[in-house]
Amino acid sequence: MLMLLTEKHQIKPSHLDFKEIDYIAFLSKNLYNATLYVLRNQFFEYKKFKEINKETEAKFTWISYYELERNFKKSKSDRLQSITSQSLSTGDVTSFCNI
Repeated sequence: MLMLLTEKHQIKPSHLDFKEIDYIAFLSKNLYNATLYVLRNQFFEYKKFKEINKETEAKFTWISYYELERNFKKSKSDRLQSITSQSLSTGDVTSFCNI
């Protein structure tokens, strides 16, 4: 039986880093939704491609992670650029976790 474990951290608004964590979580949610939008649209394109090319052996090319990342970095959306270009160093993560 497959068992998936998750961990949940509840950070109170009185926490020192609450605003920064909240902002990063907000950007992360937006990045997830934007990615989901792109992949969903590509799925519909695939369905159309499949109908048009029923009898041919043409291959549909799915977008790769690297192409998706490159497209978001090139995009004009400042919010998406900030989350894709932002990376937490080990020091930042340990300060968030109070280690």
